[in-house]
Amino acid sequence: MYRTVYRFRCDHCGVEYVKPEKRSRREKKTHYCSVTCANEAQHKGGSLDETRRKGFRERLGVDYPLISSTVLDKQVRTNIERYGVSNVQQVKSINERTYTTFLQRLEKQQRYLGVWVSKAENAFHERLVEVFGEQVKRQKRAKGHRRPIDFWLTDLDVYVQFDGVYWHGLDRPIDEIELGTSSHDQEIAQRWHNDRAQDLWFKSKQLKLVRITDVEFDTLPFEMLIERIKSA
Repeated sequence: MYRTVYRFRCDHCGVEYVKPEKRSRREKKTHYCSVTCANEAQHKGGSLDETRRKGFRERLGVDYPLISSTVLDKQVRTNIERYGVSNVQQVKSINERTYTTFLQRLEKQQRYLGVWVSKAENAFHERLVEVFGEQVKRQKRAKGHRRPIDFWLTDLDVYVQFDGVYWHGLDRPIDEIELGTSSHDQEIAQRWHNDRAQDLWFKSKQLKLVRITDVEFDTLPFEMLIERIKSA
């Protein structure tokens, strides 16, 4: 018994592969040999990402909708009409629901509570372990604090946050960031204020919190950073 098969070429990696006959497969505009390739194609620079960006450029004149002033203005108007505020996260019930969903996703992901970790932070972790050994714990919550802290040194009882200067708003004045209209600027401004509130909370609880940036880790002697932690 013979069976019809189709031979495809993966649009991401270029590998040729064979799949059984199926009309939906034949009519697809793009083809991928694996789930991994399909996912990677959606990342920046991938074929699916480029297709989306091409459509956005034709319709909106920009690569992504959230950098379009037209889309942002419409979003703000809709938020004001529905909720009375320009940013829906200013609505307490929505903010709490967002955070609850965030926690649920963290619990499902078995990778440091599901928190995304940069290569620089992983490298910083390795250096910390070289100095402090097993007392270095990752993504631990201080009692009474809802957000996990990047590192906790158990013997010293010192918490350490590893902050990227861009994403934590440390490479330019906060006033300038707050004047930005992009979603990135809004996110960075919110993170900056969250960090300052976190600083105040730790101080009020007489807990030790040290902040070290990716730029400091890249440019300063590591011994200097260790001394800052030990003297907290």
